[in-house]
Amino acid sequence: MRLFRPARRAAPNVSHRALAALALTAALGACSGRPEKPLVGRWAVDVEAMVTRETMHDQINGLPVPAQEKRLAAARAEAARITLEIEEGRLVVDTGLDRQEARFTARKDGDAFVLQPEAAEGQTIAPYVFMFQGEKLKMTWGATHLVLVKR
Repeated sequence: MRLFRPARRAAPNVSHRALAALALTAALGACSGRPEKPLVGRWAVDVEAMVTRETMHDQINGLPVPAQEKRLAAARAEAARITLEIEEGRLVVDTGLDRQEARFTARKDGDAFVLQPEAAEGQTIAPYVFMFQGEKLKMTWGATHLVLVKR
């Protein structure tokens, strides 16, 4: 499947008025926007917010201090590799080890942006729920919670 097609050239005898009307229609369509428009872009995990002694308490509790530091460093490195790229109708999650892409439908639910990935018939995929917290974006997907910053 080809993702990109060469641009078609306008017929040489198309009037400037017709081209201006087409441009205006496209601009008005862009202004109407889609619910996910504020989310569009590339996002990374806010490592400082996500990987602390407090957030990792259950995983490091009872370990000797050097082992705690090693586990924290490994968790920070793992979190730093995770990115989410959101485009209109498309979500790409890259963990550094695996990359998954999904088409979705979007809706706004109060302050939350809900992206529902398309699933094969008979399958159910939990929605991604995003909420802005200042400049940061909080994401919930099932039991997974992340704090993201725009790259």
